[in-house]
Amino acid sequence: MFQAHPNQWNELKRRRDASYRSNARTYVRWTPDDLRRMAALEREALSLNVHNINTYIGSCLARSSDQVSCRRRRKDYKDLLKSLENSAPCPGSDGAQPQVVPGAQACDPTPAGTPPARPVAPVARTGRIWSGPEIKVLTSAPPGTTDADLAPLLPGRTITAIRSKRKRLPQVTTLVGDADPAPRVSQDEEPDTAGAQPPDDVQRDDSRAIVEYITGLLPKISDPLLRNKAEQALSEPDGFSTFYYEVFPKNRTANKRTKPPIKAGIRRHRHQRSAVYKFLQRLHSRSPKSVAERVLDSDLSYEGLVAERSFSDEDFLRKWKPVFERDCFADLADSHRGPSMNELLSPILVSDIASALASMKESSPGPDGLRLNTLRDIPVEVITLLCNLLLLKGPPPSRGRAGNIFTSRVTFIKKVEIPGDPLDFRPIAIGNYFVRVFHRVLACRFEASLPNHRDQAGFQRHDGIAHNVLKLHAAIAEARNKNENLVVASVDIRKAFDSLSHKALLGILERKGVPDPLLHYFRSYFSSSRLQIGRDLIHPAYRGVKQGDPMSPWLFNIAMDQILEGQEEYAFSIGAFVLNQMAYADDLILFASSPEEMQRRIDRLLVGLGRLGLELNALKCRVFVGGRRCSPVVTAESEFKYLGVCFNWRGIARTPLGLDHLLTRLDRAALKPQQKLNFLRKFLLPRLHHRLVFGRHHRAELVRGDKMTRRAVRRWLRLPADCPNSAIHAPARFCGLGVASLEQLVSALKSNRLSLFTEGYAEDAPLASIPSVSSLMTYRFHTYSNCTREGLVEDLHSRLDTRGLKGYDHVPAVNSWLDYAPATLAGVEFQDAIRVRLGCMGTPARFSRGGRVVDPVCKCGRNAPMSLPHVAQACGLVDGLRRKRHNNIVLFVAQTMRKRKLDVIMEPRFETERGLRKPDIMVRTGKGLIFLDVQVRPDSAACSLDTCNAEKIRKYNQRHFLDAVRDCYGSDIPIQVVALTYNWRGAVAQKSYQDCHTLGLLRWRHFGIISRMVLRDTARMLRAYWRAPAEGLARPAASPRLLRDCSE
Repeated sequence: MFQAHPNQWNELKRRRDASYRSNARTYVRWTPDDLRRMAALEREALSLNVHNINTYIGSCLARSSDQVSCRRRRKDYKDLLKSLENSAPCPGSDGAQPQVVPGAQACDPTPAGTPPARPVAPVARTGRIWSGPEIKVLTSAPPGTTDADLAPLLPGRTITAIRSKRKRLPQVTTLVGDADPAPRVSQDEEPDTAGAQPPDDVQRDDSRAIVEYITGLLPKISDPLLRNKAEQALSEPDGFSTFYYEVFPKNRTANKRTKPPIKAGIRRHRHQRSAVYKFLQRLHSRSPKSVAERVLDSDLSYEGLVAERSFSDEDFLRKWKPVFERDCFADLADSHRGPSMNELLSPILVSDIASALASMKESSPGPDGLRLNTLRDIPVEVITLLCNLLLLKGPPPSRGRAGNIFTSRVTFIKKVEIPGDPLDFRPIAIGNYFVRVFHRVLACRFEASLPNHRDQAGFQRHDGIAHNVLKLHAAIAEARNKNENLVVASVDIRKAFDSLSHKALLGILERKGVPDPLLHYFRSYFSSSRLQIGRDLIHPAYRGVKQGDPMSPWLFNIAMDQILEGQEEYAFSIGAFVLNQMAYADDLILFASSPEEMQRRIDRLLVGLGRLGLELNALKCRVFVGGRRCSPVVTAESEFKYLGVCFNWRGIARTPLGLDHLLTRLDRAALKPQQKLNFLRKFLLPRLHHRLVFGRHHRAELVRGDKMTRRAVRRWLRLPADCPNSAIHAPARFCGLGVASLEQLVSALKSNRLSLFTEGYAEDAPLASIPSVSSLMTYRFHTYSNCTREGLVEDLHSRLDTRGLKGYDHVPAVNSWLDYAPATLAGVEFQDAIRVRLGCMGTPARFSRGGRVVDPVCKCGRNAPMSLPHVAQACGLVDGLRRKRHNNIVLFVAQTMRKRKLDVIMEPRFETERGLRKPDIMVRTGKGLIFLDVQVRPDSAACSLDTCNAEKIRKYNQRHFLDAVRDCYGSDIPIQVVALTYNWRGAVAQKSYQDCHTLGLLRWRHFGIISRMVLRDTARMLRAYWRAPAEGLARPAASPRLLRDCSE
């Protein structure tokens, strides 16, 4: 092997560092105009009650949320915002009222000729622009002309460039060689829908306001090239398509997230479990939520995983293609045109797009591969202009998979535990982000102009589940109390979203008075929409709305309103409420006074569903007879399930919680202890919230569930039996494990849900006062001292092993390692860290409790009790590991600060008049010197962490030390001394956290990592103590004060 000279390695390192510095990312500086504009946007966001202000401002300024958040914390920006409080807002272009238009400068227009502060177009053009004569040659070519024949007429253009340009031109047929006169549709290229453009009579005066708004929006675009393209798009008939491909990058592809591979044909049980463990760990690195769903719902055996992965894209395509592409003959024959609602054609404002972007969350991208962060980086004025062009010009012609913006990827979510057929999955369509934003704005407009039926509770802004569940419970209980007849029918529609007729839906929209341009848009959307399964495309031309599209819930509800309007004969009164039907999306509840009347209502329902192309699922429909004819004997037929709640003749039935089954599945899963604890807290217990809120559970069942939970946690973390229950149920901020108690949880959930239920919807306030509802939503547990949160914390801090945890809540950052434990952390280290923090490690002093004969004296010869504090801080047998624990913290802090581009010097030496002083770290900044010294102290009540931190700062904040530093670095240099003080349980002094965080030395997450390192090294010291001999070399003696602080 070639051995290079050290000088050569140093030269290579210098070149590499120089290349890194040259390629370092640079950020655009904040100008005073940007700050004034951001202050105006913040005032507008506060007036609009925007929840996420950072995202709202970032989408308008093409900045990230972190950049906006950091700038909003600066003092100069706060002073600017305070100075603008009494000033008048700038007039906006969205209307006559004064408001801030994102994209325009606040109160100070930019003079002509001023260059833009930063580029706006996300992708710059790299090829030569096609001139007018060249485009004329392409459009005037005869139909049989091939691309090779046009190449001599266009010098400088390749055949590939000519073919690509001809595909983007309207009504141009590209032929390569000798092709058939009738081109066939390939798998990657779809038929051109350019002929589906709106007729000339559709472009009436309704579009004048949109054109005027676009014209006023053009000066807000700072990039001149993009502004010119927008002006050309406004005058072209296919302007949206032209401008769309100028704004967004081309040839993007969405990375399909494939499942981790699992080898088939393994026979040995150990090897099978190892394969399952590797599969789950690879999947956990991508999505912990997917692992939790598999653990709690799926078959996690080796045979089950191999069988589940047997469904391929071809299997899904073969089963679902006939469902999506089947014909539909449904129609509304009596539909007539209603009064036109021209307010739906008003221009889409910049504030509408900004609100839609701020309310969306990052998820999987569509077929174009465009992510939400990329869309937010584009100026909001450009996206607004695109949406208005789409509303004005109509959808673009579809040319292949890349040219159709309405193509959606389909992902399948299983509906049963072990699916045996591809139809046992639910198809979820993932469209492009731009289409999602546009449809979200349209859905908000339609919801405001065309509200849904009053009996429809699905996809509403209030709590629709609680509204319907409590109404049904009150109706059954009231009928039983009044001794009246009541027949309840739970109706399920077969594949409702996938079977809704397009023709019937368009007729409903026409009868509602939707303007012609929007009708044309929906007609083109249904005709050109595609579903992508693997590499194949499906064309649902006759029926179905996409599950996952923001517009689909409103479209489905507006169709279901036709059924609800024809089912209003029977009425059952509950106080001030009159019930005849209820609906939550496609889940219908019908009321009647007799079975004969219910049969007539179901017959009318079948007729209404048939006109929409829908049909009932007879296997999931239930008819329940209650009231005076009801027998008190409960059978299987007298119960039915609605919205996840089981009902019987009494109302909501008493059903088992099912916690033991879920705990058994989680316990048997091949996961690490920290992963099991995380899934228990974040996925398993939240899954029971719905049952706890609307269920009827006895206190004994809840207490039994808490016992099962504590038993499982002790088994996963290897906690002793005498570990207090408060250590498991106390919040993580107070050094507990944060596992919620069921008895405490059900009381809080019921009260919170009832308060939100009464405050969210005005009509629900009288419903909460009905006796049957109030008794269901009220749970009063026995007032034990350890049943409340304060009682759990007080009990935890009063125990002998855990009394040193008091004051842990001052710095919640040290608990971040418990909530976000890395998957690479060994399970044994996580168990040791938990047991050290709770003081549950096995020591002779702990073994001697309860009258057991154990010698509790430490074998180091200091005549001190061998307890965990003694080993962690005073025992001489592990003195080397104690110094290593300190050095590990210093090394981690130094490496972290070097990654943050700070000039760090470790252990500088300064000769003073009182001897040598050697702090752990010295940081040189542009404002002076910062000295940081690390220490790990005992958890003594006599000497708190803040007191120890002040002593360490006083040690280096002496005149002789400061003079020695100034002799080396100058007499006028500012000097600041900081101490990083931890105890052996992983707690940090509050002053240390404030100083390190304020000076920018460490971030929030770093304190949790250091806490985990302290606990890990303390556990290693105890293990080394048990391996150390009783008699050995002479060890340094601990001070009497340290022995006193470490004693129990």
